[in-house]
Amino acid sequence: MELIKLFFDILWWVIPAYLVNLAIRRFIWIPLEIRSNRSVPKILQNFLAFLVYLLAFFGIVAYVFDQRLTSLLATSGMVAMIIGLAIQVNIANIFSGIAINLEHPFRINDWVKIGEDFSGKVVDITWRTIKIKKRDGSLLSLPNSIASESPIHNFNHPQRTFWSRIEIFVDPKHNPEKIKKFLWMLFCLSMVLLNQPTPPFVLN
Repeated sequence: MELIKLFFDILWWVIPAYLVNLAIRRFIWIPLEIRSNRSVPKILQNFLAFLVYLLAFFGIVAYVFDQRLTSLLATSGMVAMIIGLAIQVNIANIFSGIAINLEHPFRINDWVKIGEDFSGKVVDITWRTIKIKKRDGSLLSLPNSIASESPIHNFNHPQRTFWSRIEIFVDPKHNPEKIKKFLWMLFCLSMVLLNQPTPPFVLN
């Protein structure tokens, strides 16, 4: 009889933990996968499930077996700190990836500038990195944590047209009007520049 009571006391903690994990899956992970159109990393799902069951385990130790948690919490806290330090970069990138997939500051095939140093065409977005094809054809894998902390300039949204400032240094001995005519001729030959609005030429 005592064993049966002990069994049901343990179930009283295990079943709610199981239901909490089901709720997390139903109301957090599945909507997130639908919205981002990609699977949530298993490491993140398993880590959160582990925390829920760990809390249930602490409850069983404290209330079912009537044991003090002081030494157990100290040991588990030390282990958690070691694990956290080991995977903190990956965890930061994953949570930043979640934020990026929820906010959608850019999409695949958008031309972006992230911070002052990274610019190009977004070719892939994962939970850890953003892959950007640079103008020279090389592929840049940018950690999500860096992207989420940097200013993001999206050249495709809200519209595909944008101003681009180009500085050209010319010897002062040249006639300014001839320079403007030459630049205008180059502008007319370009296939990517718009006729309207007319680009301004400013001489300093």
